[in-house]
Amino acid sequence: VPVEKTYHLCRRRRWVRTRKRNPDLRQQAAHQRMVRAAEEGWEYSRLFTTKFHLKQRTMDMVRRRRWHRKMVADNPDADAIFIIDPSSDTHESKEEKDSS
Repeated sequence: VPVEKTYHLCRRRRWVRTRKRNPDLRQQAAHQRMVRAAEEGWEYSRLFTTKFHLKQRTMDMVRRRRWHRKMVADNPDADAIFIIDPSSDTHESKEEKDSS
């Protein structure tokens, strides 16, 4: 049964305002702490039994140090091949002396 509606049939268009957040001193300090912690090398996780990740999330309850280190050459001109001299091995030379 068609009934005459007493309310508006067209929807009102709402204005959308884009808001920008002005960071206050607390937020800036928190951001600096996060940057410093990221430089120090932390990993975050919900529990110790779950996987760790680098970025902190809201549900993270656990934090541990990240011990991933890079090998850096003392001499950058040196070859990347390890040369092992068998004559410098003291264990092997002692065995040879004992067998003689």
